[in-house]
Amino acid sequence: MPSIGMLEAMIGVVALAAMITSIYALVEARRARKYLFYLLKATSLQERLAKSLAKVKEKPRKRYIVFRVETSGKIDEKDLAKVISEKFRTVLGEAGFTASGAHLVYYDPVLRAGVLRVRSDYKYPALAVLGMIRRIGDERVRIIPLGTSGTLKSALRRLKRIT
Repeated sequence: MPSIGMLEAMIGVVALAAMITSIYALVEARRARKYLFYLLKATSLQERLAKSLAKVKEKPRKRYIVFRVETSGKIDEKDLAKVISEKFRTVLGEAGFTASGAHLVYYDPVLRAGVLRVRSDYKYPALAVLGMIRRIGDERVRIIPLGTSGTLKSALRRLKRIT
């Protein structure tokens, strides 16, 4: 039969184990609350990111494609704009052409260089369409993209560097 001192020691060990377990549970509860707080904070951050992305989708960004026309003849701005819009319509369809917002912003017949404005998500299709243009009227042409820009000002600056 165990002695009283031994029983007290066993009760003390059990009490100590219970106390340690409760302290550990308390610490874990605090960690869980902290984790939950961070989780909720992240959710609100995700909501803010989703709202800001929705704003970006509401107003699409523009890209300005600077290009040069290689040909032996003279190309008129109206003819070039007409051929670009026709080629866009054949490749992307009427809906794609409208959605791309493709517009010849500037063309210099002396330099044979110009700037085409498109929506940012249609930049690569626009580059492909420019590469597909082989004839303008009776003239054989090749349109070479020189670069893209986010603003018209820097696109025109790049165009001036060509001269």
